[in-house]
Amino acid sequence: MGFAMRMKLNEEIIKKASFAGTYIGGRKCGFEFDVQLAYYRGQYLSCIEQLEVWLDGEQMPEEAVFFELNGKEMPVYKLKWAMTEFWSQVVPARIRVIRKGGIAAGEHELELKLMLRIPYMQIGPDHTFMPLDAGEKVTVFLEDEPEGIPQTTEELKVDGAKLGATLFCYGTEYARYQYDFEECVRQAYLAGAKGYEIVGTQMIPSYPNVDDEFLGRVAAMKAKYGIGPVGYGANQDKGMRPDRNLTDDEMLADAIVDLKTANRLGCKVMRVQYMMSPAAFERLAPYAELFDVRCGIEIHNPETPKTDAIRRYIEVIDRTGSKYLGFVTDFGFLATAPNKPKWLKALKAGVKEEHLQLAADMRSAGRTQEETMAKMQEVGANPAIMDAVAGMFGFVQFTNPDELGRLLDELKYILPYTFEIHCKFHYLGDDGLEPSIRYEKILPVVKESGFDGWLICEYEDEMYSGGHDYTQKMFALERSILE
Repeated sequence: MGFAMRMKLNEEIIKKASFAGTYIGGRKCGFEFDVQLAYYRGQYLSCIEQLEVWLDGEQMPEEAVFFELNGKEMPVYKLKWAMTEFWSQVVPARIRVIRKGGIAAGEHELELKLMLRIPYMQIGPDHTFMPLDAGEKVTVFLEDEPEGIPQTTEELKVDGAKLGATLFCYGTEYARYQYDFEECVRQAYLAGAKGYEIVGTQMIPSYPNVDDEFLGRVAAMKAKYGIGPVGYGANQDKGMRPDRNLTDDEMLADAIVDLKTANRLGCKVMRVQYMMSPAAFERLAPYAELFDVRCGIEIHNPETPKTDAIRRYIEVIDRTGSKYLGFVTDFGFLATAPNKPKWLKALKAGVKEEHLQLAADMRSAGRTQEETMAKMQEVGANPAIMDAVAGMFGFVQFTNPDELGRLLDELKYILPYTFEIHCKFHYLGDDGLEPSIRYEKILPVVKESGFDGWLICEYEDEMYSGGHDYTQKMFALERSILE
């Protein structure tokens, strides 16, 4: 490495007195320490070119290292994009390292390799700026601190499956400011939920972290209504960068942040989207165990338990033998009729029902989307039909009703791998049934299997009518079948 400026104005860059072990549920899980920026002024976090933590000559894995400043914690890879986060030279940052089993008491050699660029000192063409070496190697001491009694999150104990709801059911009311967070929880309670799933990107203001203020609200709601979060709906935002997809390393680091949030909320299950590759999912296992949160890849229409994409995750689960890797199974894959809201919206837009039925028949017969759309043009169908047709071949596609038996066999196959079930529904008719997803056929299979996880009611409001009435009706349907 060439010349780098160094300006250590204080005696300590690493604050030795801050060095401490960290714990999750009373178990040792790593260490943390505070760092002061070694320069005469502050810097934007995006100026950090290198941040590595070494302990006793061993480099800590990058995905296990987290940087906290101004109440925000982020993985190392995101620092280069943090152009709006400013690190004052008098405000220490905290660095946390996840390490299973923590570290032994006694003396340790701790090294922080921290290189920044000084953004106002251009020393060459293009993007060449003066490097700043703000790292340090010190000897630290960890007092002998026995592990506490492992803390477990109380979970409702009942025979068989437990009925819950995702607050996503009330997404329309929430977006329209008709419901706030508490009202969503209250409505889930009134509907009959014994616990709820929360989608972090939808309802946690400090996402991806969860702050003490929000945790206080969660605790207050639990005291008031008797229900709390049991599942955390994480998102794998693979396309967040403008220039490329996130790598497996970056996806893993973000998922670890999600695990921390799920753990702090008290959730025992975290939904993981298929955007996380099987290889990254496998690497998530030890972190899931450490945070005591089971991670389930969501099986979501158009995938089914035996499609190739899902088989690859099953191979990972079988190979690792991890009890913390599994699935969150969404019942949308069991649809055997067209999506009712899309059908109704098409009719309202002037589409003829005979054309909708023709499209549905072609889908059931195995014709392609291109063939079906071409046929719609040939018969002169109203162009408004195209959204309904796209749905028939997309995320609300359906299978020929004659195939329901096969799909139920796939459900039986995947239930032993399943931590949580999303009871997806889009509509309930006057008879109280979902016309596309045959719950009167599906739930008996779940009951007979002995599944004892959470059945999470999930209303997708295709009609933007709100989830209040439909969610209550869905709970009534579930109870009528299961009890």
